[in-house]
Amino acid sequence: MCIVSFRPHYLRVLVFSQGYYDSAGTWHEGVETASRDIACRYEPNGGKARVVPIGEGKNAEYSYTVYLNTDCPEIPFGTRLELFDQNHESIGIYSSLGFHRGQLDAKLWV
Repeated sequence: MCIVSFRPHYLRVLVFSQGYYDSAGTWHEGVETASRDIACRYEPNGGKARVVPIGEGKNAEYSYTVYLNTDCPEIPFGTRLELFDQNHESIGIYSSLGFHRGQLDAKLWV
């Protein structure tokens, strides 16, 4: 018997800290860190040129719709994130184009 996984994929939010000069004037590079794994299910756009409004009368074509649990953190516009498949292999790094929390799930467009 096959059991279907409702959220077989996961994503990690990538956070980049700015570089800085210390008190001695030495430059320290910024560091990119990743959040904990967030369970999700992503579905490709399907090449039908579907777009999501991004403000000021502009639209952006998205690559994936990502479905998340309702208790997931808010993911603001422009946030960099990495998507992983069920085999824990990265499928790419994307930017958030929109986020909506509904009654039954949350949606993210990347």
